[in-house]
Amino acid sequence: MAPEAQWSRFLSTFEQYVDFATFGLEIVSLCGLMLIGINELIKKINKNPAITDVYLKVVLATGIPGMVVTVANTFILRIFIPQLARRAFLVFLLPRVVEEISMVVLQSYVISILLHVCRVYVSERTGMTRK
Repeated sequence: MAPEAQWSRFLSTFEQYVDFATFGLEIVSLCGLMLIGINELIKKINKNPAITDVYLKVVLATGIPGMVVTVANTFILRIFIPQLARRAFLVFLLPRVVEEISMVVLQSYVISILLHVCRVYVSERTGMTRK
């Protein structure tokens, strides 16, 4: 029996990708839990609240654009390099995503420290205080 509503027809086109979409959502939620866990670990290691309060914001600000760029670059590489076009997309994407996530975690921590140092020393020199 064919679906009659337009929305039903639209959803029925995705029925073969249900498992893939579910797996993708699970991966995204696990990455989110991993980031929260890393944030809590950094809070236990580093007792400076100025760094740990900013860390999760910096992770999101650098991580989301980094993931978009990684996925876009993977598409572009597959388009322009014929040998890569024969490989499965996820086989080529997963190592790049793992590398991007690990680098974002490290870069975000360093950026948080530098942001704290900048706020402390710039406010001392200029006499400006943070509101």
